[in-house]
Amino acid sequence: MGVTGRLAGGIAIVLLLSSPFTAFVSSWVFGTAQAGIAVALIALYFATNWAHFGQFASRRSTSYFLISMATGLALLGALAAVNVIAYRKNVRWDLSKNHIFTLAKQTKDALQKMPEPVRVVTFIPSNAGGLRDRVEPLLNRYQREAPEKFAYEFKDPARTPDLVREYRLQPGQPAAVLLRGEGDRQQRLLVPIYDGLTEQDLTNALLELGGGAKRNVYFIEGHGEWPLTPKEGGAQAERMLSMYKLEQALSSEGYNALPLNLASKGDVPDDAAGVILSGARSPLAEMEVAALERFLARGGRMIIGAEPEVDEGLSRLLEKYAVQLDDGMLADSQYMHESIYFLVVAPEFFSDHPIVRPLKGEKLNLAFPTARGLSILREGMLPGVTTLPLLTTSPNAWEETTPNETPQPSSGEKAGQIVLAAAATRPVPQQGGAPARETRLVVIGDSETLTDAMLTFEGNLNFVLNCLAWITDQPNRITIRPPDRDLSTIDMTPDTVAQIRFFSVALLPITLLCVAVGVWIQRRNK
Repeated sequence: MGVTGRLAGGIAIVLLLSSPFTAFVSSWVFGTAQAGIAVALIALYFATNWAHFGQFASRRSTSYFLISMATGLALLGALAAVNVIAYRKNVRWDLSKNHIFTLAKQTKDALQKMPEPVRVVTFIPSNAGGLRDRVEPLLNRYQREAPEKFAYEFKDPARTPDLVREYRLQPGQPAAVLLRGEGDRQQRLLVPIYDGLTEQDLTNALLELGGGAKRNVYFIEGHGEWPLTPKEGGAQAERMLSMYKLEQALSSEGYNALPLNLASKGDVPDDAAGVILSGARSPLAEMEVAALERFLARGGRMIIGAEPEVDEGLSRLLEKYAVQLDDGMLADSQYMHESIYFLVVAPEFFSDHPIVRPLKGEKLNLAFPTARGLSILREGMLPGVTTLPLLTTSPNAWEETTPNETPQPSSGEKAGQIVLAAAATRPVPQQGGAPARETRLVVIGDSETLTDAMLTFEGNLNFVLNCLAWITDQPNRITIRPPDRDLSTIDMTPDTVAQIRFFSVALLPITLLCVAVGVWIQRRNK
């Protein structure tokens, strides 16, 4: 019984000393239970080893034991001090696959460039389950990034009916209200909350707050262009050949996406912040081309997405801005994706233009499934036009003039690094001494880049939206946006979390330590 008692005493010391740790990392229930077991084991030790206390105190091993105990306590104290310092310094590492706990560059830039603090009042009913637990970590990341410019608080709409009326909230609809300024100068923006609040929603709201009315972007139609809405009842591949994803992205970034039929309108509306022509399958009429020329001549902004083997009727317009659409389809024997025509443009083939500079810094590839090359002209353009390449192919590319299933470079075909996208500018003097307005034009050699299928690539989405931000004079939106982050989460109750912590952080290490103490006591008694 003496050996059993001594074994129980050794284990009791381990359990008693570690019970505060268990209570801290798991719950006070487990910590209290552990301390109770330790007290019971100590009682067993006293009951079976009462006669040996005098001998124990006189042994040399006792002093060694006390020194070991003091060393262990000092080590525990040092570990506690390190944890306190780490907590106060608030050092964090995001080891998740898609960096779901790290704010995107666009978000960080938006927070740093906010001219004045923004306060977010989040209205979530008390019976909304774990909605607050899903929203608060995101708001907390924003506050940690810019504590002097971003603050947030939560309100229960049932307990604050006056605020619900003031902010004109829908009954029962969780929402975040962004507030900037005070009194009569205060600006407000409401962001509905459904299953949660995404970083892109919140960042776009920050950028829109105080940015004025939404800008109108017109999509030309009437020539077989990619539609703004998916084809009803079509196959999945057909449904992906629309610009619905782009329309949704534009709406979230503060634009209105509107259709424009130049044949019926006769001219581009004066409120057009930009015009997009993407995927025309037949030539534009002369009067439509003339309308676009007038629009650009007065400082208009435009994006053109071309397609191989299609004559859009834009040769005259493009030549005025030093761009020529080449014949044939681009092929590449090395930088390809699904086929030799499906080009992958690596960051080393990006220029230093503001549109692609962020993508180059983040090393994001771009994808072009069916592209045609561009040539930048050196003569014949309008006075003052400056045209620069945005992207080029790799040196292994060539223009296949007779596309087939087994393309090979042939004599007379253009080869090498071929321009895939270009940006043109031209200053336009204004009447009455007003500052000159700048015409801006982006030409992309593959209109499919703007379709839903291609915008699933993070690089393509940022490239297209950066082009639009550039032509509409919004440099703060030329950035890398938060990617679509698929969260794989498991909802756990606080009790479940406590149990997992107890078994993984407390029970397992303490059990191993108890086994080690038991082995030491057994060997000592041999």
